[in-house]
Amino acid sequence: MSLFESSQSNAASQQNQQSNQAQLEEAKGTDLFLFASLASIAFSMYEYYVKGDTERALFVGQWPQTILAMALYLRQRRQNN
Repeated sequence: MSLFESSQSNAASQQNQQSNQAQLEEAKGTDLFLFASLASIAFSMYEYYVKGDTERALFVGQWPQTILAMALYLRQRRQNN
């Protein structure tokens, strides 16, 4: 009986490790998209306030929404698979 219980606990342990690994990989990807969005905002502010190029600042300032939308799409697609 103890042999059976130990095999079940090993299987549960492996499932927990796989789940933790998947969560870690998702967090890394999410961090990358968040960093890209923040960098886009910072670059947009630089273009507007430092360089005075309002058109380019507005163009770059619209990227964060697209980047975050792509992150949400990829997360949803990964969860469905």
